[in-house]
Amino acid sequence: MSQLWPVAISVLLNVCGQISIKQSLLVFQSRAGENVHFGLSTALPILLSPLTLLGLGLYGASAFFWIYALSRVELSYAYPMLGVGYVLVAIVSWVFWGEHLTAQRLIGTLVVVVGVYLVGTSR
Repeated sequence: MSQLWPVAISVLLNVCGQISIKQSLLVFQSRAGENVHFGLSTALPILLSPLTLLGLGLYGASAFFWIYALSRVELSYAYPMLGVGYVLVAIVSWVFWGEHLTAQRLIGTLVVVVGVYLVGTSR
C-alpha cells in the first residue's frame, strides 16, 4: 500500500486536469455560445485559456508522479488504479455540472470499482 501513494497522486492530478479543462470549455461556451465547440477557429483561445493551461500543467505533474510510480510498482498492478479517476470524474461531473448518471453508467462505474478493488488486493 505504501507504494501506491504516487499512483494516487497521479490519479488525483489527472482528475483535476480533466475538471479544469472541462470548466475552461464551459466558460468559453458561455461567452461564445453553447453550440461553439473546439475546432480550428477556436483552438487558440481555448488552448491559451488559464484553466486549460492549468489542466495541461496538472497533466504534466500527473505524468511525473506516474513515472515515479511505475519505477516502484508493476504496470499491470498500477494501470487498473486509473479506474478510480473514472469514478471521481463521474461524481464531479454529476455534482458540479448536473451530468446524467444513468443506470448503465452507474453499473459500469460499479464494475470499475470492483475491478480496482480486485487488482488492489491482488498483491
